[in-house]
Amino acid sequence: MRFFGGGSSTDISYEVVEKLIDILNMKNELVKLFRTARDKINDPGVPELKVRLYSVIGTRQYKLPTSDPLGAIVYDFGDNTRTDYDLVIECKGGLTLRDVGRSRSNKKKNKMTMNMFYSYQLHDRYNKFGLLSRYGRLYQQYIVTAYCSLEFDRLDYVRNHQQGIRNEYLSGLYDALHRGDHFGSDIGSRTILPASFTGGPRYMYNHYLDVLAIYRVHGNPRYFITFICNSKWPEIRRYIGRYQYLTANDRADIVARVFYMKLKMIINVLKEEELFGSYTAVLCTIEFQKRGLPHCHTLLWIKSASKLSDPRDVDQYVSAELPDPKRDPDGFNVVSEMMMHGPCGSVNKDVLCMQNIETDSSATYIKTVMCTKKFPKHFNESTYFDKDGFVHYLRRDMGISVDKGICKLDNGCVVRYNRALCLRFHAHINVECTSFKDVLTVKGHLYCTYREAYLAMDLLGDDTEWLSAIEEASATSAEIRTLFSHILMFCDVTDPLRLWRKTWKLMSDDIPIRAAATLHMSRIIINSNDLEGYVLYELQILLNGHSRNVTDFGLPAVPQNLMDDLHNGLIMEERNYDREALAIEKKQTANTAQSETTNGVCDSDELQRQPKTRADFCLWSRWNWKNISLEGTNNSIMS
Repeated sequence: MRFFGGGSSTDISYEVVEKLIDILNMKNELVKLFRTARDKINDPGVPELKVRLYSVIGTRQYKLPTSDPLGAIVYDFGDNTRTDYDLVIECKGGLTLRDVGRSRSNKKKNKMTMNMFYSYQLHDRYNKFGLLSRYGRLYQQYIVTAYCSLEFDRLDYVRNHQQGIRNEYLSGLYDALHRGDHFGSDIGSRTILPASFTGGPRYMYNHYLDVLAIYRVHGNPRYFITFICNSKWPEIRRYIGRYQYLTANDRADIVARVFYMKLKMIINVLKEEELFGSYTAVLCTIEFQKRGLPHCHTLLWIKSASKLSDPRDVDQYVSAELPDPKRDPDGFNVVSEMMMHGPCGSVNKDVLCMQNIETDSSATYIKTVMCTKKFPKHFNESTYFDKDGFVHYLRRDMGISVDKGICKLDNGCVVRYNRALCLRFHAHINVECTSFKDVLTVKGHLYCTYREAYLAMDLLGDDTEWLSAIEEASATSAEIRTLFSHILMFCDVTDPLRLWRKTWKLMSDDIPIRAAATLHMSRIIINSNDLEGYVLYELQILLNGHSRNVTDFGLPAVPQNLMDDLHNGLIMEERNYDREALAIEKKQTANTAQSETTNGVCDSDELQRQPKTRADFCLWSRWNWKNISLEGTNNSIMS
């Protein structure tokens, strides 16, 4: 007891301690187990022991364990200790030992998943003959079929377990709606794909949220790096060399595996060696070209101390010139082989980068066959930033070129690169400083917002599903307005304004009838502009119930004093005419009058001359007055 009092004497009551010991001996199960272990250890016939606590029941449940499942294992800790069983429990009578778990540990699995089966079939094994991998293009078809089978298997599992998925998803949705978060992007979906399904909407949305979180913490990325697989890497050629009639295109699995290993290496280089400065975050995505070669787009965030402010510092990391073949032969060989664009332009118009592009010339658009990547670039004597923040790299006319058969390519055709990365990985590695003007530019057109740019690239999808739901609805105008408000609030609408312009007339049939009944008029004609405003007003009432406004979704605002005019009988009576029908009648009348005027002028020689006598003047004036009256119906006068 010296630890409590600091000396030999203490104020602790021995009677209280003895009482606590008696209570623990009678009530606490762990104390009983340790007492039993102590008795066994004190036995001189028992070797060195250890005590292990375990709990079998309740380990996967969210509740406190009871005293029943608690226990202890006392086992031998010698060199000859048996380890072929999971645990040993001594019966209360002390007569037998019970082996628990031996049958479970020795039980073999006689089932495997479809993914495990195809993975086993596709992988080659050392010193074993692989038949599938020697079939060339037929092997590729087998891989495609196997992938489709895996996807169908996953979809069947999701379809058969919708109850559990829906319970987990809808419980969170109901909680959100109860809190007032009136947003649910998947109301009405028949089958819910979980976020674990690769390529599904929730899978992509989770990654999208991850990107937003990185952007919120680290700000804008500094470097954009594109890394393309090289099918001539020695690892690929060495493996494909074992097969006499196969090429790298026939073994896409080997190409993908080597590329993935190279990708992990280049990410480690960016992190550990800090070629572009101290990094804060790295984000990458892998895509596949039509030829089957994978490539990776990487965004690199660096610390503020490593950010570039002087254009001359850009040349330390990014280059756009051919190295001198005499001073740097290795760099010249890699750049001339991997980092040259072309030949294209007038010498080769059949390549994929050559397309018809509209160019603005004297207020007219002319279609010209040009390179979509805008090669060859203009020469620059130094690196500089323009007013939009776009980087123009150093490209000097040094007389160094590469012979590509039909023509020679100079520094104007060099793709931006980093020398250290290209030499180490011997691949096409395009490195740029980020420019958000490029992100907003799609097919040569600069958009004002990122949403408009994403819509132009079809990255946000379309609203065909919601448009079909509204057009195919067998409902009244009021019910369609309610449906439209629910779609705005609870569904992921890409372009609400476009959807509104296509469907607002379907919601307006009852408004003229209601207005006529209110004003005790037999019939009211409301023109399109006013009618659209009344529909917006009705939609605004529905959205107000959810604390939302039509302008929150990019729709036009409700016109001022709209309802006052609607309930004013005099104003509505004055407006009670069909402007569209009158406009058509006006156009037809104007065309007829213009035709009569033209025929009269062409057939009458007398009216083409100036009047010389009083009679001639009267005749000329009378005809011109008729002409003025006819043209007056078209709000214009012709002399």
